[in-house]
Amino acid sequence: MRMIFAMAAALVLAACNPMAQMSDADTQIDQFHGHYSSGDYDAIYEMADSQFHQAVNPKDWADVMAVVSTNLGAVEDSSQTGFNINTDNGVTTTTITRETTFELDEGTETFIFVGSGEDMKLLNWEVVSEALLEPARGEASGKPEAETARPEAEPVS
Repeated sequence: MRMIFAMAAALVLAACNPMAQMSDADTQIDQFHGHYSSGDYDAIYEMADSQFHQAVNPKDWADVMAVVSTNLGAVEDSSQTGFNINTDNGVTTTTITRETTFELDEGTETFIFVGSGEDMKLLNWEVVSEALLEPARGEASGKPEAETARPEAEPVS
């Protein structure tokens, strides 16, 4: 009986280990940045959770990423400025905020992931930068471009 309790306690503690969650999220963010900087937006889309796929289609995702890339350029450096980890009804949500230096400007990125370990998936990504409030570089439309790639997620129950 003690052995079963010890195993159950170990599983619970492993599931809510904040350092492991942050490490998993950092790995996901590094992959995201690599794909973003190389222009492989399809790979980022494939990394995302099914809720993300329901909210954003691949073409719209690629269009938003192209605008972001045109205005910001490749990622040069990124450092974490905040995090939040929440487990509710067995679903873990990890939010990481980073100050990121891009080739052409700076911005604040917010990543939201669901799951843990190899099951961690991107739920939402947002980047805020002054450069995204301007028309895309090389365009003279005067029309503001999208500043976020943010699907509205359904509450997970």
